[in-house]
Amino acid sequence: MINVQSTTKPPKSLTYLMIITIVALSILAAGFKVFGPAPRSYAFIPVDHPVDMVQDDTSKWSYYSIGEEGATEKFAAKARAELIPQGFSEDTTQRPWFRFVKGNQEVVVCNHHEFSQTNSSSGSTFIQKKRVAHTGSKGWPCVLVKNGPGTETPLKLFTIQKFVRLW
Repeated sequence: MINVQSTTKPPKSLTYLMIITIVALSILAAGFKVFGPAPRSYAFIPVDHPVDMVQDDTSKWSYYSIGEEGATEKFAAKARAELIPQGFSEDTTQRPWFRFVKGNQEVVVCNHHEFSQTNSSSGSTFIQKKRVAHTGSKGWPCVLVKNGPGTETPLKLFTIQKFVRLW
């Protein structure tokens, strides 16, 4: 004798419970992305998140404000000590910026007043302001990182993080 099992639909309450569980897990995963730690950049950067991120056609930039008034050259020395052993070369043609380049990656240490952000239909980027008097030890150091550690976060997620965390 063959025993035939009947196929019945699961109760609606079980279906609703499964849908609610999937939605709750999705919200929880999104919360981890928003409230989780920001990706770290280079070790010489002491702050835990960028001030802003922009993207142009091919590159993504993160902007970090260091906040050690009067320490731009000293901070550039820390950057140099970390970046040169990693294969970066220092480009001195962009002074007063301290610019380190390795392939499509770039790290710029400069004073806050020495750059600006441009916006175009293809995206945004940071540019060096022309005719800026170098203030030397009176600056406010900032770091611009192009395509390096700390630039992995999608821009829309960064915008949400910035809003939620009040950065």
